[in-house]
Amino acid sequence: MPDRLTSSSNERALRAAYRHCRRAVRRRNPVEYAVMQLTPPALRPAWWAMWAAFAAADDIADDPGADRAERAARLHAWTTWLDSDLAGGRSDDPVRHALVDTVRRWDLDLGTLHRSFTTLAADTGGREFATWAQWSSWVRGTNHSWAVEGLHLLAHAGVHIPLWLDRTESYRRYLDGLYLTDTLADLGDDLSRGELLLPADALASFPGAEDDLRAGRYTPAVRDLVSHLTGRARHWLHQPELLGGLPPGPAVVFDAATRLFLARLDAVDAAGGKLLHQPTVPSRVTRWRLLAPARAQTALARRLLSCPVDHRTPPPPAESRGTVVVESGPVTSPPPHPSGARPRPSPRANCPATSRSSWTATAAGRPSAACRAVTATARGPRPSAKSSAGPWSSAFRT
Repeated sequence: MPDRLTSSSNERALRAAYRHCRRAVRRRNPVEYAVMQLTPPALRPAWWAMWAAFAAADDIADDPGADRAERAARLHAWTTWLDSDLAGGRSDDPVRHALVDTVRRWDLDLGTLHRSFTTLAADTGGREFATWAQWSSWVRGTNHSWAVEGLHLLAHAGVHIPLWLDRTESYRRYLDGLYLTDTLADLGDDLSRGELLLPADALASFPGAEDDLRAGRYTPAVRDLVSHLTGRARHWLHQPELLGGLPPGPAVVFDAATRLFLARLDAVDAAGGKLLHQPTVPSRVTRWRLLAPARAQTALARRLLSCPVDHRTPPPPAESRGTVVVESGPVTSPPPHPSGARPRPSPRANCPATSRSSWTATAAGRPSAACRAVTATARGPRPSAKSSAGPWSSAFRT
């Protein structure tokens, strides 16, 4: 839960908003909630808020009790209110209130998140995919922006995740594997809304399976289709090479998340006819067996690696529409480029005038000089696990 809030009057409402988001994640998706709880404590409220915001928008787009025009209008209103709430620094809606605080606290780009809302708006008329390529394109349009802002969130907290260009397709397939697992585990919920979020060419390979699914019948054709799809999802998720180059903390979380989603696929295969009527999750015993070692490893990282936590305080909201909030602290030089190259200086006359605000670098909770030095040494074209451990620990400490 955020430690330093903008005012005492806002503290109770903000904490209640984050608790609302936390309950929503834990109730609706215990597997993803378990993964979030492995991340640094300072970041967990942000994950809850981002997940709950996307779920709220998705619920509007999928509401079976409203027609297409009504769903589109409600989603447009929700995103418009979000923009207005961000300008004011707070919201009467608990999910938007938590997301607004998260965006401001961690300097996230709401415009990036809007891209997923745009994809959801197009989905209000229903979703159908002829091929896996169309399905994959839709998955990326819906989820890519949230993954990007998740990486930005980690970077702002001092947790730098190296990404390699030669693994781009692997990253995409891994995200496809996550979403296909979600789709299969939530197949019953989707069918209850009249949706079948699978490509037509996959359904056509198993004659009769589509009709049986829509009728709620678990037949041998449905069983074979599900088995085929869980195998595909496992193939996309099982990419141990993606662990290479990750710092120790993120590597533990990534590995645990993969194991949890693979266990979810096992539960899908074992669910039988229940798959068409209720969400499928691994048993508590299975989750505990997979999470216990990961929790121990992340706790060990927290104890062995020390660096101040980057608990950020968001800037105060504007008192009125005419008030300008300056969100920058003292101007400092950027870290030197590894090659030693220096930017060409700009004439002072060309630089805009700046003013200082009460929201200084210290109030913002930015890392100390020592922590920034650790972070800087961890950057490079291919940081090793040892050199990248410092930034992870900076967000682990409580």
